[in-house]
Amino acid sequence: MEIDLSEEQRLLRDTCREFAEKELRPNAKKWDREHRFPADAVKKACELGLGGVAVPAEWGGAGMDNVSLSMARYHSVTTMSLRYFRTSSASASRRCRSTRV
Repeated sequence: MEIDLSEEQRLLRDTCREFAEKELRPNAKKWDREHRFPADAVKKACELGLGGVAVPAEWGGAGMDNVSLSMARYHSVTTMSLRYFRTSSASASRRCRSTRV
């Protein structure tokens, strides 16, 4: 099955891929080994708009659709084994708000 992505979805896909390759993959094993929550990586993901992808904007999310949410999860989870990025979109949105400086 092939899905035609919107321009916004293609941008999200590319952003997720780049973030996962640059920020997550190089550190995932270390974070797991040290049993450390990657607060800095979560903060960076939130700054890119990756927290709360499918949460309505009025609730602090990005207000995107479920295809976008699936892409964001796919690229973060398949890049690494960290359980922290396997959360619901609403939980990710709360994490973004709690990691703001």
